[in-house]
Amino acid sequence: METIKSLVEEWLRLDKNPITRLEIEKLYAEGNVEELEKRLRTRISFGTAGLRSSMEAGFSRMNDLTGLCMYLLDTIPNAIVKGVVIGHDHRHNSETFARLSAAVFLSKGFKVYFYRELVHTPLVPYGVKKLKAACGIMITASHNPKQDNGYKV
Repeated sequence: METIKSLVEEWLRLDKNPITRLEIEKLYAEGNVEELEKRLRTRISFGTAGLRSSMEAGFSRMNDLTGLCMYLLDTIPNAIVKGVVIGHDHRHNSETFARLSAAVFLSKGFKVYFYRELVHTPLVPYGVKKLKAACGIMITASHNPKQDNGYKV
């Protein structure tokens, strides 16, 4: 089993966001192993229709490192050509996550259909159907607490 130190080092190697890096560095400096275990030991996983969690540092939370691109590459034939539809709501960090998601998909060669303005959730599945896209991602946590955010897939 990996040590907390190695999990912290892996997070810091991958995370380029100074805010979330500082969260993990602070928890490690304080010796808060319990919180580090919660955030770093497991990966965020799919729940009902997507990924949702508190917006904070850690592999089990919503942040700059969580996403869907590699999963689509591994599971959907011709996903790159079919593309993804991405929308977002008004929630804190939704636009940032939407743009970051689009950048990740573009960096892997995906066609990206991006709603530039705020959209209602049903527009994303409509776009997927109309465009025959591989996937749609709506950045929202809808009825979850305001400190959460997520991907509806």
